[in-house]
Amino acid sequence: MSRTPKAEAAGATSTVTCPRCGHRQDEVMATDFCQYFYDCKGCGAVLRPKPGDCCVFCSYGSVPCPPVQNARAAGKPPACGPVRGPARAAPGGGVALSAAGGASGRPPCR
Repeated sequence: MSRTPKAEAAGATSTVTCPRCGHRQDEVMATDFCQYFYDCKGCGAVLRPKPGDCCVFCSYGSVPCPPVQNARAAGKPPACGPVRGPARAAPGGGVALSAAGGASGRPPCR
């Protein structure tokens, strides 16, 4: 995956640290959406954002996601969503998230 100047400026790499096992993994972040699910490479735990955070990078990463970084650089409060991640079966069937707001129902990142 090649990085764009926008991605470089926004710090598109973050080290995700699993709160369960402590495994650390460098990951490239998308610049146009928030990632709601993350599968730990160490223990297999499925990480989800902490309450109030838009994505796993804001909760468990060494740097927040690019939309949050861009908002802060512009002096604006972050407004994040939709969220994306691996589709997961919801309890009782179906899919746990959608592209129009995901499992969080948050508005689009700005």
